[in-house]
Amino acid sequence: MKGREKGVVRRRIGVVAVAALVALLSLGLASPAVAKKKKKKVVPAVTSTALAPFSSAGTASATANCTGKTHLSGGGYVVAPHYEPSSNTGLRTSTSTSTPVGVTAWNARSDAFTSPATSGSLTTVARCESNKLSQIATVISGSATVQSGILDNLQIQCPSGTHVVSAGYDGTGLASYVNGFNSFRIFILQSRRTALNQWTISAFESSVNPASGTVNVAALCERDAKGRSIGEVSGLGTIATNARASADATCPSKQHVLSGGFVLAPIPSGSGAPPIVGIDEFQPTSNSTWHLGLQSFGAQPPGSSVATYAYCAKDTVKKKKKKKK
Repeated sequence: MKGREKGVVRRRIGVVAVAALVALLSLGLASPAVAKKKKKKVVPAVTSTALAPFSSAGTASATANCTGKTHLSGGGYVVAPHYEPSSNTGLRTSTSTSTPVGVTAWNARSDAFTSPATSGSLTTVARCESNKLSQIATVISGSATVQSGILDNLQIQCPSGTHVVSAGYDGTGLASYVNGFNSFRIFILQSRRTALNQWTISAFESSVNPASGTVNVAALCERDAKGRSIGEVSGLGTIATNARASADATCPSKQHVLSGGFVLAPIPSGSGAPPIVGIDEFQPTSNSTWHLGLQSFGAQPPGSSVATYAYCAKDTVKKKKKKKK
């Protein structure tokens, strides 16, 4: 039975001395009749969405649900209109929550700064795979208190007999909507698979805010099955000063995307600062592609980049051959 497990989350903590880190700155089609019989084609995965109104100096939250004979395999969100640094237009945002809710829903929550004054929407995206292709065994969850100026790597471990398919986070939102260094709190630098049964989320609490922040994490652990494997592909984008950046990862032919992950580089390990960005697009844009878009604020560390990961599975499963009597 599907269940929820808590506490199987390992932490690797590193102190990061960053004095002024801020991050303002997708159908069921009936196949043609064959020998007078109609066979239904299994649609491997679909995308479900939920929309919430969103305005500057405000917060938006929405939950997208998987329905019918499907289950959650991953999720994300998109802000519209997204912020354009070159023209100072759109919603300038910080998304603190993008996480699974049980095995059938995904929730996202985002805060918008006071300026520029804009109205738009937050759309939460749930990626839903057919129950005929796989089964979620359990959800692993945990939480951590992240102190000011601390980089905390939370490693979520799926139990024996399962593998991780996606994960998400729910962190402390902005301290205030006012554009400024002191408004920013938890900043997610990494959320991706780091082993077949392990997902790592790296969270940083801004050192300009003396208070500790909280981050909750949750991972979907899929039951191991013969002939089933989750592949990984990636795409890389360069982060420039006061500009938008994006990266797309596309699954091979005859495979569909289940979920996505990302890494912002450099991730500091001592004195230094990571890219100062706000991710406002993190979603499947086709049956096989996962897209990430972001806004950068101010000067970025040399060599700043973003890697987007797509986790992929075959569109069909091999049928068991009947043993001859």
